[in-house]
Amino acid sequence: MKHLALITCLPILTIACGTDNDTESEGGSASSNTISQLAIDEFLVDSTSEADWVFIDLDEQANEVDSTSPWDIAIQRYRVKLNTGANAETTAAVIDLSHDDVVEIPTADVFTTDQVTTNIDDGLVFLGDSPWYDYDSSTHILRSKEQRSYIVKSNNGVDFVVSVVDYYDDVGTPGFMKFKIKSL
Repeated sequence: MKHLALITCLPILTIACGTDNDTESEGGSASSNTISQLAIDEFLVDSTSEADWVFIDLDEQANEVDSTSPWDIAIQRYRVKLNTGANAETTAAVIDLSHDDVVEIPTADVFTTDQVTTNIDDGLVFLGDSPWYDYDSSTHILRSKEQRSYIVKSNNGVDFVVSVVDYYDDVGTPGFMKFKIKSL
């Protein structure tokens, strides 16, 4: 009888809990307010969609572009991927320094691209073996690593320091990635 009560309540729990992406736009198109500039080198990206990527051209002051335009990085929830397209390949180097402490470009041999793997997260430079965040399994909170930056070589050959500052908005909603970005 206990099992029957649980099965009867399950649909109610599912409806009440909802999902993180209840605010997704229909049709998968990004809104024009997906990226907000917070300071001269700080940007907030609304990457709450679990289906859509936000494509960013670093050479154009971190402006959002569509996937057919030149882009350098794309954001989806906690994922950050590099453009590995045939026309323009973006590379990155992982640097264990805070954003402000990165002042020089490393040698070319430390730059890499995203790799195709069975699990997309495993092949992304920003995730891989040592991701941009620390995960607290008791609270399910992602905290950005202060001593983690990435030097991203854009598809135009310009080097940018990219650091993830936060993953939550002011009220704690996940999928609002705050970045610090500067050119070297």
